[in-house]
Amino acid sequence: VKQSFAWWPTDNTRRVTHAVALLGLLAAAESTPRLPSFVRIATRLVAFAGATWMLTEGYRSGVLSNAQLALLVAGAGLWGTVLATLADRSLSKTPGWTAPAAALALLAGVQPFLHFAGFSSGSLALVGALAVLANAVIVGAIFKKFTLAPGAATMIVGLVLIGLLGAGIQSEPKSVPALILVALSPLALTLRFRGPVPTALLRAGVAGAFIGAAMATLMLPTANAPAEDDPYADYYAD
Repeated sequence: VKQSFAWWPTDNTRRVTHAVALLGLLAAAESTPRLPSFVRIATRLVAFAGATWMLTEGYRSGVLSNAQLALLVAGAGLWGTVLATLADRSLSKTPGWTAPAAALALLAGVQPFLHFAGFSSGSLALVGALAVLANAVIVGAIFKKFTLAPGAATMIVGLVLIGLLGAGIQSEPKSVPALILVALSPLALTLRFRGPVPTALLRAGVAGAFIGAAMATLMLPTANAPAEDDPYADYYAD
């Protein structure tokens, strides 16, 4: 999306590749067989906290204080670890196509949200993940014992986190309730029901409810700017 790469760019928005690489490497390590549960939890914590630090540490000058940055990194690390751990337990116990289908529905819903929240490049970055998950659905429909590896939950929740950080930077303060709703949407991956079809419908419905409500809040006019006002009117006039 950025059409360029640097080992450590000063622009936080150009570190998405770095954050995804960190998540991918730690998620792959997490999927190692017989890895103790506490090591997986520690790996997730490092992955989410590290990705958050990569994408926000450049805002310490004038935007975030050191205390605010530390709070954001710690909060994102705990949020991601809890959701990924719960999602991992649920997805690993639902073999077949239902697990990748739920992740596909979640990220497909996050994609238009990021666009309307002003983070279009973030929605484009999800295309690769959607393609992989679509293939996993097909494989799961053919091979009934197919399951997502433990690291998949970390990667899926991590992509949502990266999108939320980008949308939070690009959007107006009115989007804060929407960001909170989308942050809760991975809870859909933790739900299970009897039978594959009810499970898939339950997960997709819950994810859609969270993200749909979030998109609705984005459309609400702010108190100081009526809906009919065009903030770019002067630009067009020139």
